[in-house]
Amino acid sequence: GNDCKSDLLEQGEDREVGKFQQFQACTRRNGCQEGVVTRCARRQCSNELDTCLSLDADPPFSCSEIVQCLYTCDANDTDCRQRCLEEASSQARTRYKAFSRCSGQKCQAPLNSEKGRRCLKSKCLDVFKSCFHCRASE
Repeated sequence: GNDCKSDLLEQGEDREVGKFQQFQACTRRNGCQEGVVTRCARRQCSNELDTCLSLDADPPFSCSEIVQCLYTCDANDTDCRQRCLEEASSQARTRYKAFSRCSGQKCQAPLNSEKGRRCLKSKCLDVFKSCFHCRASE
């Protein structure tokens, strides 16, 4: 939601925030859902999305970096997905597994859809905030 997005933009490094803002501007320009990874965004803004999701951080990955890394993998590329998890700290893997388990069990819609985001907010908010380092307030 907007609260978490604001938290992340405030905490982000200028260079990383700039990457996201370029992706967001591209989605807006192309009539895609603004700043969200959708088919439209993948098709119309692939360069900006790749730049936004590029991982410049040194391992170990945080939970949110695991999610970013997984977005770069093809759905059936298990080697890529495994590398994302292997590059993470054990604490990050634990947080990601809790987030993934909750969203998989309780949210039947894609997480980048409106229905998926509503589900996360109502059923998995604590593990989402833990993974993405959002403030406890809404």
